[in-house]
Amino acid sequence: MGKVNPEIQQFEFQPILKKHIIKKEECLVSFCNKSFDMDVSLDHDVLTRRRKTNTNTFVKMKANKFLEKDRTGRYKIPNCCLSNNEDYDINDDLLRLLGWCMTDGFFCPRSCNIHIYQSKINYLTEIEELLNKLNLKYSITFRNRKIKKICGKTVKTVLPSGTFIIHSCDLLKKVREILPTRESIPDWMYQLSDRQVKLLLNTIVKGDGSFRKRRKCRDGYYRKAGMDVVWGKKEFLFSLAGLLVTHNIPCSVNLYKRKDSDNKNYYLQIKKSKNYSLDARYVNKKEYNDIIWCVTTDNGIISVISENGKPYLTGNCAPSGIEKEYVNWDLICYKFLQARFKDNPRIKFDVPLSWWIMTTIKDQKFLMVHGDSIRGINPIKKLVDLEAKMSGILNDMPDYTLAAHFHCPAEQTTNRGRVLINGSFLGGDVFSLKQLHKGCKPEQKVFGIHYKKGITWTYNLDLSLTR
Repeated sequence: MGKVNPEIQQFEFQPILKKHIIKKEECLVSFCNKSFDMDVSLDHDVLTRRRKTNTNTFVKMKANKFLEKDRTGRYKIPNCCLSNNEDYDINDDLLRLLGWCMTDGFFCPRSCNIHIYQSKINYLTEIEELLNKLNLKYSITFRNRKIKKICGKTVKTVLPSGTFIIHSCDLLKKVREILPTRESIPDWMYQLSDRQVKLLLNTIVKGDGSFRKRRKCRDGYYRKAGMDVVWGKKEFLFSLAGLLVTHNIPCSVNLYKRKDSDNKNYYLQIKKSKNYSLDARYVNKKEYNDIIWCVTTDNGIISVISENGKPYLTGNCAPSGIEKEYVNWDLICYKFLQARFKDNPRIKFDVPLSWWIMTTIKDQKFLMVHGDSIRGINPIKKLVDLEAKMSGILNDMPDYTLAAHFHCPAEQTTNRGRVLINGSFLGGDVFSLKQLHKGCKPEQKVFGIHYKKGITWTYNLDLSLTR
C-alpha cells in the first residue's frame, strides 16, 4: 500500500501489517467543502500542516481535537508527495508512445497492429515525428466523421480524423506486454521518476485532455498556463490519480453532468495547490453506527482516494479497545524472539497484551514499561514518579522499574529498590537525533538477580561495531 516516509518526505510502497475492522463506530468527525471532504473516526490521526508555519514537516492530530470549542484556524491537508524515484529504464519516446496508446490508441485483436487516432494538425505532426524517431513502420489515413454531439454538447465543426496504423514489430510486442490494457495504470509505472510521470501525463493530456491558457483573472493576477483536465472512464481516471499523487502532482476526479443530458462523464482535474484547506470551525461530529475499517503500516501515514475522487494523505485509525496500546513493533519483536528461542528451555517469555507488565523474578517484583509515555527533560526522575503513581494504582510496590525508549542507559536508586533505563541496539538514529537530541553509542544493560538481595550487579554491554 502507498504510504509516506515523514522523515525524508518521500512516497513509498510497503506491505499492510494489519487490517482493522470496527463493526460499530457510533460517531464520526466530518468535514466537507467544495474541494475536499473527510469522514473519520474520533481517534483517527489526521495529517496536517499549520498554515502559519513555513515548514513542510507533517504533524499528526487526533480528529477529535478539531471538535474542541476553542479550536480555530486553518490547516493544510497534504494531497500528494514526491516519490524521488530515479529514472526508470525506459526511453522517453517510448513513454510518449504509451501515452498516446492509453488515450487515442486501439490494440487490434486480430493482429499486433496498433491504431492511433488524432484530428489536431499539430498533434498529427508530433505523432509522425515520434514514430519516425522510434523507427516504426506505419501508414496514415484520413476520414471525415459525421459527429454531431460529444458528451451531450453540439459540435459546431468536425476536423478530419487521421489514423496511424503502426505495423507489427518487436517494439509493438513489447508495448503490448508492458501495457496489457488501456483501462488502468500498470504497476511498473509507479517506479517511474517524477520527471517521467510528468512527461507521460503531458502526452495523456494531449490525447484526451486540455491545457489552460495564461490569462488575467478578476483579481488582477495572471493564471499560469499548464495542464488542466483529462477526460476518460472513471476506473482509468482513479487509477491515473493514484499514480499522480504518488509523484507530487495534485489532482482530483470529478463528475461532469450536463443539465440537458443524463450521461455521466468523468474528468481528472490537475490542481495547483498541493494541500487542501481545512477550517476547524466547520468540522462537525455526526452519528454513524456502522462499520469502519483502516490499515496499519510501519509509520501510520497512508494515501487514500475518497469515493468522490479527492486524494489526500492521512494517518491511521487507532485499533479498538485495549488493542490500541499493544499492536506495535514491540509486540512483533517479542513474538519473533519467542519463536526463535522456543526450543531453549532456559529462556521463558511473558508477552503482555498491554503497555506495561508487573511480574516477579526470583522473588523480586519488576514493573516494566516501554517508556514512550514518559515526558520531560529528565527521564530518570519521571520514571521514579511513574513508579510511585503505578504503585498507588496497583496497590503494590515494585522493587525495580525498567524502561527504555530514550536510547541512553541510566539508573537511580530509590527508597525500595532501583529504576533502570536501557540503551538502544542501534545507538543514535533518526528518531533519537530529531526527537530526543541524543546520539549515544549502542548499548544494552545486563544485570544479575539474587533471590534475597535483588539486583547485585549491572553492566552496560557495548554493541559498537566497526562499519
